[in-house]
Amino acid sequence: MNDIEINGVVEGAVIESNGNIIVKRGIQGYHKGKLISRGNIYTKFIENSDIYADLDIHAEAIMHSKVISGNNIEVNGKKGLIVGGICKAKNEIRAKTVGSPMGTVTVLEVGIDIQLKSKYTEIKNKINEIKSNLEKLDKTIKLFTRLAKGNNLSDEKRKLLIKIIDSRKVLINQLNDLKEQLSSIEEK
Repeated sequence: MNDIEINGVVEGAVIESNGNIIVKRGIQGYHKGKLISRGNIYTKFIENSDIYADLDIHAEAIMHSKVISGNNIEVNGKKGLIVGGICKAKNEIRAKTVGSPMGTVTVLEVGIDIQLKSKYTEIKNKINEIKSNLEKLDKTIKLFTRLAKGNNLSDEKRKLLIKIIDSRKVLINQLNDLKEQLSSIEEK
């Protein structure tokens, strides 16, 4: 494991590690900072940052950030505060205080496998893209078929029509495969 240890504050940086990331003081992302860890992330505070850890995330305060954990998020210590932003964890989120009386939107999600949800969204987008492409191909096939009935289709366009029909078959197969994958993910 390649751990990264920072003795001060991380400001607006992008840091990736195959191990743990330990930030002694805190993380101020200025809406562009991002930390990605294949292990755990330990820090005093997280503010205006995007944080991703395959395992746990430990902090004393999380403010206006997007924090995603493949396991648990623990916000303890003096403040134990989560305010603003989004926190998602596969298993558990622990904090002393969540939200603020000023009405700052704070979203917590627990119990969802983040990678599975990401794969689900990716497959949904691919399905929509294939459906859109199929609609375009179907319109082209109808036009070419209409021209063929009137014998207004050149040999070149006939060959193109055959290629389009073959492409459509490939897209239908891809669509069916993606629908099966989506169904499998929905079951999980």
